[in-house]
Amino acid sequence: MPKSSLVRVVAVVVALCIIVWAGVFFWQSRGLVAKSNEVSSGGKLINTEDSSGPEIIIDKDQLENLPQPETDGKTMEEIEEEQEDNPNMVVPATFNLDIPFYAQAPDGNWELPWKEACEESSIILSHYFLADRSLSLSKFKEEVLSMTKLQEEIFGSAIDTTVAQTAQLYTKYYGTDFKTKIINNPTIKQIKYELSQGHPIVAPFAGKKLWNSNFTNGGPRYHMLVIRGYDEKYFYTNDVGTRLGENFPYTYAVIMDALHDLVPEWKGDIATGKKKILVLIKE
Repeated sequence: MPKSSLVRVVAVVVALCIIVWAGVFFWQSRGLVAKSNEVSSGGKLINTEDSSGPEIIIDKDQLENLPQPETDGKTMEEIEEEQEDNPNMVVPATFNLDIPFYAQAPDGNWELPWKEACEESSIILSHYFLADRSLSLSKFKEEVLSMTKLQEEIFGSAIDTTVAQTAQLYTKYYGTDFKTKIINNPTIKQIKYELSQGHPIVAPFAGKKLWNSNFTNGGPRYHMLVIRGYDEKYFYTNDVGTRLGENFPYTYAVIMDALHDLVPEWKGDIATGKKKILVLIKE
């Protein structure tokens, strides 16, 4: 075969290979697009990979609604077991910790920082109980001011902290000889059990849902207090939001309904906050 004819044959074969390859690629691409469209119908889509990787399509609405992971260091199986009233949690019929009390504005001055000091006040009172130390009024006020300053250094503000931030503040201020534990979606029995083990509980609330008649204007949007005890009907608290808050009783129903972690006002209703408690433990 003349050399020129051989070149033409090779050129034709190469061209045919290119055409076949292009056709296969085209139809595979159409299939992938169709599959992606089928997965994505009805949702807002995001691509979680860069251009060098495979395209993974996720329904953004579903992603935002995924349950939050638990933060108290237990496996999901342990958490689920605890959410059922664990029969191994034996608790006395009544119990009350002798936690000291001062209102967050002990001199009746409800200006800053005192009007925003419920978190600091609650963990200070609880800590002095755990440390078995006496707490004078002057020492309490000194601690509030000192902790408020640290809070501003850590978070840039002394206006409201989440349960997790409050735990961080407590450890940073008092050190690691004292342990914190966050329990998500606590049951009444879990709260009783922790108290019966000598563990004060600092808890966050939608303040107006506490229905405390001692509060001005129905109470604060967000509030923290100490849960210190219980009987057959009430949880007993040191509610730092009122000078009448020592050993203040709230029904189980009120506590469990009003229990909500912080949701910033710009993000929505405080009543959508997760139900969490902060347990303080001496090592």
